[in-house]
Amino acid sequence: MKKKRNRGQVLVLVALAIIVLLGFSALAIDLGYLYTVRHELQRCADAGALAGASVFKDDGKGSDNNGTKNKARNRAKDFAIKDKVITSVLDPNTEVVVKFKDEDPTLTYFQVRVETSRTAGLIFGRIFRPTALVTAYAIAEAATASNNVNCIKPWGISYPWLDNNPMNGQYDGGETVYRDCDPNNPTWSFCPGTMIQIKVSTKDNNANPSPQTEPSHFFALDFAEMTRRMAECSGPGGAAGYEDWITTKCMDDCLTVSVGDSLPVEPGNMVGPTIDGAQSLINQELTELGGVTTFPSDCDHPVFFGETCDAGTTWKLSPRVFRIPVYDPVIDQLNPGNDDIHVAEFAGMWLDHVDPVNADGQGSVYGRWINADLLAGEGGGAPTGTPKLLYLRLVK
Repeated sequence: MKKKRNRGQVLVLVALAIIVLLGFSALAIDLGYLYTVRHELQRCADAGALAGASVFKDDGKGSDNNGTKNKARNRAKDFAIKDKVITSVLDPNTEVVVKFKDEDPTLTYFQVRVETSRTAGLIFGRIFRPTALVTAYAIAEAATASNNVNCIKPWGISYPWLDNNPMNGQYDGGETVYRDCDPNNPTWSFCPGTMIQIKVSTKDNNANPSPQTEPSHFFALDFAEMTRRMAECSGPGGAAGYEDWITTKCMDDCLTVSVGDSLPVEPGNMVGPTIDGAQSLINQELTELGGVTTFPSDCDHPVFFGETCDAGTTWKLSPRVFRIPVYDPVIDQLNPGNDDIHVAEFAGMWLDHVDPVNADGQGSVYGRWINADLLAGEGGGAPTGTPKLLYLRLVK
């Protein structure tokens, strides 16, 4: 009798163990299924957040601008519903939520948060509950580029400042330096559309805004010295090398520059290669785009001939759009001869025009600060755009 009772107890234990194992197996299957759903939701949230933030760098404005915010919201939803979750795309009205700083104070004006959700039916867990709500979110931003920037042109210019002493072409303590766009002074400060000399050939005390910090420097970077300092780089020197650097999109891929880097400036005025190289960029545009783009006064960026300010992106492909390092005249007050500037910012520039060489053999190159792809401005309810170089990244 005792042996029979033992056999009965073993059968009960085995049955219970099987039930427990089946329960764990069912739980594992359901959890794996829910994990797959969440992975698909996360992919949609990531795509939507990056797409939404891309509007900030395209427009040069943050989410404090209603037009830009609405465009970012629509683009974020459009990209968030491109991929299927389980068997169908998300409903943009009920399963995708896009938030900005005014809806989530933890965000900045150049960030967007995209939340995705889907109610998934359980396989085995429906015994206890038929469905489970799965969610995911992502935050993306247009962040200021500060490290390993390449494809810059061989010009280094200062932030514009108000020269009050009196127009002596040198920064004097207490003079106003414009590190951002001042909407009350847009034709003088760091605003899209502002004309500035990006390469001077003679000292100009009447420039607007004041461009020079020392009369013997003409904003030309010394490429040969830059590459000499970097053992892995090599580049030509002299006039031919300087002109080549202007006309080539990326003179040397190994040459990358970061904020804070010390860049040598060329004390010579380099008039010939400067004028020839800049004009070559305009000529390249004729070949590549089949027309000359213009910079209308009522727009924040150049447009291709026949287009409006808000239409088309052809102009962004122009060789006349480039990146340029900017230095701070408060920090860098140059001395005559060989000297260095320190990169405070990277900005977008449009090559506007070239002054022909005059009878004295002098000429200058003029550009305009721009908002362009990968270029945008500061937010925080501040001015609606500066030329700061931005890039997209996922924050969370």
